[in-house]
Amino acid sequence: KTHDRQVVIHNTYNQNNTNFTIKKQVAIILLLYVITTIGLFRSIFFSNYD
Repeated sequence: KTHDRQVVIHNTYNQNNTNFTIKKQVAIILLLYVITTIGLFRSIFFSNYD
């Protein structure tokens, strides 16, 4: 019984860890997307300015 409980705790921990990793990846992708978009807008804005 004790062993079963440890397995459940371990599985829950792994699941939380996976969720965290996915969230981290999504955050990084969003950050890169925002930076790229800002960069594009700035280059368009400044090229129109000349």
